Amino acid sequence: MNIFLKIKIKFQTIFCQFYRIFFKFININDFIKAIEKYEYVLIKTDAKHFQKDFIDNFSVGKDLDIIASKKDYNKIVNILLGISKKTFKNCNIIEKDNKQNYKLRIEKYGCLIIQFDISKCNFYNLDENYIIKAIKYKVRKDNYYILPVEYELLFRLEEIKQNPYKEHHKEFIILNKQYLSNLHNNYKNIIKEIIN
Repeated sequence: MNIFLKIKIKFQTIFCQFYRIFFKFININDFIKAIEKYEYVLIKTDAKHFQKDFIDNFSVGKDLDIIASKKDYNKIVNILLGISKKTFKNCNIIEKDNKQNYKLRIEKYGCLIIQFDISKCNFYNLDENYIIKAIKYKVRKDNYYILPVEYELLFRLEEIKQNPYKEHHKEFIILNKQYLSNLHNNYKNIIKEIIN
């Protein structure tokens, strides 16, 4: 590795550490208000980096997972991109789009400020009809929409199938185990591993 690359990596590391000390939170109210009338839900909002007032104070360096309906997916992507360009003028905006999932990553000097992960009515191996139904039964929490616990559980189980090391998903499942009896047999083995 050449010396300039080492210096760049060291600078990025130090910058990120200081940035997160002085700017722990960002306000994402404008982003959430702008997509309010569209069909979407935020998932995994109980993660430790979510503050109780997380729209006003969203932790720097984290991502926000959004599941959007097929009909509103492109609108939500364009709105969040537009607001990002206005809000984060002095930052790098990195887009990754595979037509089913769009990642909007905001960085400054290589340090992640925020990332929006927007999925078009899909999430790993969950059936599309299930996701449509889940969005239909969304629940308003403060100024945003989330899934009812019984729907969120399947999203978490799919997440664990893909990323078994993520303990906070296991904690969510254990905390809400009273809803597990209604789930499909495909998840019985995973549930046994988590609960036992």
